[in-house]
Amino acid sequence: MLQDVLTVKHFLVFFFFLIKPRDLPTSISISPEIIPAADD
Repeated sequence: MLQDVLTVKHFLVFFFFLIKPRDLPTSISISPEIIPAADD
């Protein structure tokens, strides 16, 4: 059962990675900007 969950998780990550490769860098770029803003 654990293997099934891990497999699904890996599949979703891989699937998302293939479908929206340009969204990943965008999210990473936005994250650092949001974190300091939240600290303020």
